[in-house]
Amino acid sequence: MNTQGKVALGILGSGLVLTTVILATRKVSAAGTATLSGTVTDSESGTPIPGVTVDIQGVNTGNSGSTQTDTNGNYSFSGVEPDSYEIMFTESNYQTGGPMSIILTPGQVLTKNEAMVPLAAELEGVVTDAVTGLPLSGVAVKVGTATATTDTDGYYDIVNIPEGTYTVTFTKTGYTTITL
Repeated sequence: MNTQGKVALGILGSGLVLTTVILATRKVSAAGTATLSGTVTDSESGTPIPGVTVDIQGVNTGNSGSTQTDTNGNYSFSGVEPDSYEIMFTESNYQTGGPMSIILTPGQVLTKNEAMVPLAAELEGVVTDAVTGLPLSGVAVKVGTATATTDTDGYYDIVNIPEGTYTVTFTKTGYTTITL
């Protein structure tokens, strides 16, 4: 940000002397500090992720900071004391990124981008009668603790399944329960 001021006018003897002094200041980072910034994206789609919490913790100084990414997935820390830092990226629908070690030196401008891995998976499909091939409605589909019931077209969709290995169970009265 620039600010300007003017100091003007003095009278000496019988003559008029006009003096103009223009003062300009510029906002700059504190000497010897660093800037850390970057963009956080989805590792699968490449789209920016807003609302990611970005935390930094100084290893030697104990200094810390926290911010959130904006709507374009961007974050920034300025005026950061030089040190070795641990940086973490956290968002509820993604695997936590980090901690990762970075070193910030006086006057350094470091860009650290992060591609976060989605935490949840989705399982969807259509359940049909093994004999007729027609869709079955009302089938309970269970994956871990998540459940869904097939609609009139036999379709089910279970979202936000945490990463892991699961057994999938299909249950309907009058049919044999199938576990995969």
